[in-house]
Amino acid sequence: MLFLGLSLTICLGTVFAALLFADITFIDAILLGIILAPTDASLAQKVVEERQVPTLIRNGLIIESGLNDGAVMPLFIFVVALEAVEKLNRPLGTFLAIALEQIGFGIFVGIIIGLVGGWLFSRAFKAGSMSEVYYRTEFVALALISWLVADGVGGNGFIAAFIAGLATRIEDRQVTEEEVILLPRAEGNVLNLAVLFILGVMSAEYLPLVDLKIFAYAVLSLTVVRMVPVTISLIGSHLNIKTGLFMGWFGPRGLASIVLMLITVERIEGIRVSGTIGLAVITTVIISVFAHGITAGPVSNWYARIIATLPPDAPEKESVEELTALQGIETTENIHKEPY
Repeated sequence: MLFLGLSLTICLGTVFAALLFADITFIDAILLGIILAPTDASLAQKVVEERQVPTLIRNGLIIESGLNDGAVMPLFIFVVALEAVEKLNRPLGTFLAIALEQIGFGIFVGIIIGLVGGWLFSRAFKAGSMSEVYYRTEFVALALISWLVADGVGGNGFIAAFIAGLATRIEDRQVTEEEVILLPRAEGNVLNLAVLFILGVMSAEYLPLVDLKIFAYAVLSLTVVRMVPVTISLIGSHLNIKTGLFMGWFGPRGLASIVLMLITVERIEGIRVSGTIGLAVITTVIISVFAHGITAGPVSNWYARIIATLPPDAPEKESVEELTALQGIETTENIHKEPY
């Protein structure tokens, strides 16, 4: 689902951007499609916490949100390289080499920091040489360290942080429920609130410039561009079509899109990208914050009624193990299985 859905989302987002905005290049359109492809499940928190929604579906939304921002980063880097070639009239090979360097060093640093750092944190805590207070900083610390090291050697910090997180699970190193629960949700919420605050500050400048085309693109990005690819990607899973629509709708845009947008609208190797990209991203995220926040409860209740009408052997009702992170929201009991 992730690869097909994400690819189709980027393609559709690119097509609509190219059709609607005459003031941007096709490469700019691709860039906009990439920036608005990642989702942010934290903006639909009520949905992933709602026990009426099948565990399989909630797990899927969380996993997708956790992976797609890292998955788009290599493509984002390559498109930025193409942008530089077009606007600075420099050899393509030079910028592709830089892009490969950023990706390669990012992956290398992420693997090393994730493996070594995760092992050291875990061993120190189990040996009693690290208090619980400091152990709580493990994930944040490893993310920051991998970012800084990668940036220092010419790699991409986003890729390094993403790979470092994946590397903690290599060789069957299990991230325990206590590790996830000890990771303070409050700190994650503070980060989201800080980003939304910055978004609010920027909105005061950008929103007066929003026109009908920008608004139309934002609405399309949250509906057709997202829902059609997700529904198509789920065809082989035998899930109900309304499940596809439900998962397609709850793909809010947030932190990842804002960060990529901030990188894009600033000067990258001497490039100044069209302000249309910033306007489109900000408008989309603002609409997403309100639309997904308002509809989380009602749409979840509607979907729960749909699930109740499905036969017992429906894929949605398959008994699956709930993600530890989701269990940590409401309980500290051992991982258990639910029918849905």
